[in-house]
Amino acid sequence: MNSLVIPAYNEEKRVEKTIKSLLKLKGFELIFVVDGDDRTSKIVSKYMEEYDNIQLIRPVVRKGKWAAIILGFRKAKGDFVGFVDADLPIAFNDIINGFELIKSSDIVIGSRTVGGAKVKREFLRSVYSRLFNFYVRVLYWLPYGDTQCGFKVFKKQVIKELIPKIKTRGWETDVEILFTARKHGFKVAEQPVAWQEVKGTKLKARAMLMMIINLFKLRFSL
Repeated sequence: MNSLVIPAYNEEKRVEKTIKSLLKLKGFELIFVVDGDDRTSKIVSKYMEEYDNIQLIRPVVRKGKWAAIILGFRKAKGDFVGFVDADLPIAFNDIINGFELIKSSDIVIGSRTVGGAKVKREFLRSVYSRLFNFYVRVLYWLPYGDTQCGFKVFKKQVIKELIPKIKTRGWETDVEILFTARKHGFKVAEQPVAWQEVKGTKLKARAMLMMIINLFKLRFSL
């Protein structure tokens, strides 16, 4: 069995569409970690009554995106565990391909920059994204062109080894996990994805600035 975690913060307008799409996956448990105060949890609960492969987790304290993902990982039963953003910005087949690719890797990261990737997003956001990726590569000496894509898959044992080593729980955790994984010799595969920007993204300019600052501070504590 495979496990897919979906962190969802106030996603009542989009979560039902995401659930219907993900239910097409065969042999998957779907773990929705709902961290918010809108109707998202009620919508997920409605589908739980009909489908036994859907789980709902409500964090007691709101601690950030990766805190929700890690909570879901700890509850996962599959040998391979991954997460995808609740707005489902990547193509459905990319999820299937990622869980196939993990069989020959330790970690699979979706990438919007490697050959074969197809990206639809605003021009300025593309520029900001590439500048951020350059910043990360220089600061952390990472060879990956896209650390922040909202789709990653791990072997269960690998993520269990990494979690205790991770200090952060926010947007910058993607970078910390990849840096730590590389330092410990885990094999990371980059998977090109078909990615389409979805309106209503949670990452705003101020959050991006804070992430840049936090990543700089974090680099010298690792």
